[in-house]
Amino acid sequence: MSRVDRCLLRLATYEITFLDDIPLGVAIDEAIEIAKRFGSENSPTFVNGVLDRIATTLRKKIEIERVAAKPMEVEVEIGEGEEKPAKPDSWRLM
Repeated sequence: MSRVDRCLLRLATYEITFLDDIPLGVAIDEAIEIAKRFGSENSPTFVNGVLDRIATTLRKKIEIERVAAKPMEVEVEIGEGEEKPAKPDSWRLM
C-alpha cells in the first residue's frame, strides 16, 4: 500500500467516524478525487472499496445501537382474580 493511499484512508476514516458535519459520501468522494490526482493507477478503486466497507460497517453499527437504545414495550396479561401491581409514587422514591 502506498503512503498516499494509507494517508487518505486514515484521513477519510477519521472524517467518516468522528466528524458528523461531513456526510459519508462527501468524505469518500474527496478521498477518491485526491487518490486520482496523487495516487497510483489503482488507488481510486482501492480507496473507494475500503472506505465503502468502512462506511457500511459503521452504518450497521449505528443501526444496531439505535435499535438497542429503544425502550421495549412489553404487554403483560393479567388473569382473572389477579391484581395489577401497584405503581410506586414517584414522590415517595425521593
